Amino acid sequence: MVKYIAVKLVEAVPQEKDGEPGYKVKYPDGYTSWCPKATFEKANYPLSPDGTLSTTVVDNFIQRTQSYGLSPKTVATVAQCRNMYDIVEQGSCIDPADFNFEYGEAAALERATEKVWELLTFLLHFAKHGLHYGEGEDSFEVISAENAES
Repeated sequence: MVKYIAVKLVEAVPQEKDGEPGYKVKYPDGYTSWCPKATFEKANYPLSPDGTLSTTVVDNFIQRTQSYGLSPKTVATVAQCRNMYDIVEQGSCIDPADFNFEYGEAAALERATEKVWELLTFLLHFAKHGLHYGEGEDSFEVISAENAES
């Protein structure tokens, strides 16, 4: 059986079913279903109320950060995202005499946050627009057939 990455933009509201917390979920085609809270929250990430990305949405996607001095003029910051993906960025200067750990850390975190913006924008675009794979070509079938043989 071929595995697929499924990314959809859904609407959901909290709803109990038989006393169990969960969500009523509405899919793009209008289909509705119910999903247990833990399952839903593991697979879905909320957008701003208007359905867009915001500074709050992006900042909340970064779960924790840790910074390390790599040399007398360089700091590396690891930003761990909610999906356990680590983004590593650095802050540095030319002259060690000018180095300030906090400034380097802030610069690295700013770059990591910009990368989260880029990645979440990609994901949101995928969810809204899908793939359009195979339009005018047979590439989808070829890739699927290769995966089935693996």
